[in-house]
Amino acid sequence: MAKDQFIAEEPRTETTTVIFSPTSVLDGLGSVIDPHSTGSAKVNEISKFSPGDKVATDSLTIISDGLYPYGLMTSEFDDEGVPQRKNVLVERGVFKDFIYDQFYAIKDGTKSTGNGLRQDDTFFVFDGKYGAMPINRTSNFFVKPGNKTLEQLIEEVKHGILVDHFSWLTPDGTTGNFSSEVRVGYYIENGELTKPIKGGLIAGNIFDMVKNISGISNQSMITSGGSVLAGICPYIRFENVQVAGK
Repeated sequence: MAKDQFIAEEPRTETTTVIFSPTSVLDGLGSVIDPHSTGSAKVNEISKFSPGDKVATDSLTIISDGLYPYGLMTSEFDDEGVPQRKNVLVERGVFKDFIYDQFYAIKDGTKSTGNGLRQDDTFFVFDGKYGAMPINRTSNFFVKPGNKTLEQLIEEVKHGILVDHFSWLTPDGTTGNFSSEVRVGYYIENGELTKPIKGGLIAGNIFDMVKNISGISNQSMITSGGSVLAGICPYIRFENVQVAGK
C-alpha cells in the first residue's frame, strides 16, 4: 500500500460507488449517529432521531456495546459507576432508543444506560481521558457485520472506489455534512481493485449515505478512528457518492 502511493493518481470528478474501510466507517457514521443518539441531544431538542424512525437501510444495525470482548472502551462500569451494557441504537435501519448518562437520565425522567464516559480532546490519548469530566456518549460503536466478504463487495462493483484512509474524516455532528481528502484508495473496475488513488475529495451527508448502503462485509475490525475513540466496524459500500477530483 505504501509503495502504491508513489504511483497513485488523483481521482476524477464523478458520482459513484464507494466502499469505506472500518476506520472510515467509525469516523463517518460514529461522528454523526453518536451525538444524535444521546439523551443530551433529546433533552436539548437537537436530535434528528425519534424511536421508530426509519433512518437507514434494513442492513444497518448499530449498538453501543460497552461489553464487547477486547473493545477499546470495554469495561464493567462507565465512568460514573453505572454498569455498562449493550444498547441498540439502530436495528435494521430503525432508530430504537437513546442512551443516557446520569445527568440527562434525571433530566428526562429515566435511568442511565451506562453511557457516562470520559473523552479526552485528543482522541488517541487514552490515559488523558481521566482529566476530563464524563459526558453522554456511545461506548464501543459496534456496527453489526453483514453477510458478504470484502471480496464479494468488490466483485459486485462495475466501477467505484475503495477508500482505505481519509486525511481526516470529521463530519459535522449536527448536519452530517462532510468533505475529506482521500489519503489511500483504489479504483474498482469490473469487480477488481486497479489503480491506486490519492487526493481529491469525497463529500456528502452521512444521514443520506446510510440510506444508500448496498452492502456490508462480514469482516469487522476493532478500531480507533481520528474522530471517534473506539468501534468495531465492517467495510460498508455506499451508492451515489460524490467524488471531486481532476
